[in-house]
Amino acid sequence: MDLEALRIFYVVAREKQITSATHQLGKTQPAITDRLKRFQKDLGIQLYVAGKHGIVLTPSGELLFQKAQKILSDVENLKHSLLVKNETTGRLCVSTTHALTSQVVVRALPRFRESYPDIDLTLLAEDKPVDLTLRESDVLMRPHMGEISHLEQRFLMRFHLGLFASPEYLERNGTPKTVSDLENHIFLSYPENIVQPHSGVNWHLSLVSKQKRAQIITNSSHTLQKAAELGLGILSLSKEAITLNKTKVIPVLPDLEGPIVDIYYICLKNSRDDARINAFYDVLKSYLEERGFRGNQDEQS
Repeated sequence: MDLEALRIFYVVAREKQITSATHQLGKTQPAITDRLKRFQKDLGIQLYVAGKHGIVLTPSGELLFQKAQKILSDVENLKHSLLVKNETTGRLCVSTTHALTSQVVVRALPRFRESYPDIDLTLLAEDKPVDLTLRESDVLMRPHMGEISHLEQRFLMRFHLGLFASPEYLERNGTPKTVSDLENHIFLSYPENIVQPHSGVNWHLSLVSKQKRAQIITNSSHTLQKAAELGLGILSLSKEAITLNKTKVIPVLPDLEGPIVDIYYICLKNSRDDARINAFYDVLKSYLEERGFRGNQDEQS
């Protein structure tokens, strides 16, 4: 069986669209379509049909999709075990959200580069998690992903969400004294119909009625933060991000407590002794602890 064609099929089936899979696979849509046609011809089986909003798997396609992850994972694990890294050299790929990349990770990079100059680091800033079992990344930085037996999940830091706005915005629009006062303000938020960095990202929208809600919406955490600094509205942001980035906004309703978001450093269990993975974790932890972010969550795995 053509393993590369199987990987392409798995990603397309997971995304349910060939167009969405182009980004994940780094291939053009015609190249993917052609490879899948040849794959089906070689197998003598139709794996999917075209639907209005993407592809629809046939029963044979559903069966292959269910089996494909384990097949591909086993192959990648075998390759990894043959190439296990006990030295701090080579490539390391870390996938995390746009916000974590800009607010935390990039600030620890000078120390990491100084300490480990022989590690070639790739940062994937994407709110949608990638698939570790297919080695799309070596590490994820995300909220806890539940009890998954093949994952090692180490606690990294805790974020406390609150409301913030620029002094100019509050001077122009008034400072809310109560939650009900928020009805008269503009909220900066993420789109509701896309993959979001965590489940509580738009928690502040529930504080006001939908009919009275005025919003500026973008899927970029950097744009949201800049919009708040420019006086365009109130946003949800972690208090820790304010401290780390010296953002030019101030608390709104400081006694109002938003969600708590715990971030974990996640890798495959069979990679937990990889020296590159541990080196990056150690640098991040020391950077955060020096700035007072020790957290209060036991490590989980």
